[in-house]
Amino acid sequence: MENFSVCVVVRHPPYGTVLPAEAFRTIQALQTFEREVSVLFMADGVVTMIESSDPEPIGMPRLIEAYLGLLALPGVVLAVHPGSLEERGFSKDDLAQPPEGSPYRFVESEEIEDYITGHKTVLCF
Repeated sequence: MENFSVCVVVRHPPYGTVLPAEAFRTIQALQTFEREVSVLFMADGVVTMIESSDPEPIGMPRLIEAYLGLLALPGVVLAVHPGSLEERGFSKDDLAQPPEGSPYRFVESEEIEDYITGHKTVLCF
């Protein structure tokens, strides 16, 4: 099968909208077709991967474990825009720890365009 890479951009907050959860379900579907998937968390989407986020008071499940679980699948990369973290008062240290051997890919502001356009398809959530 031809290399068909997909960049899934998560730019909406994890709670109060279904978009990050729908992005997760889309990634699972893409994996059934053995697609290489890069997930780029940027803008409010970076909050999805903040370890201290606690949606229990609003009755929502955490998405962190689900996204980190994707790293067990072949061809999945989790990328984070550090500038979005900083704009929201977070740092790389606030991110949930990925499994050993599966580090985050950090995409700086000047790299975003090349990173996204380096994929055959881009899906934004």
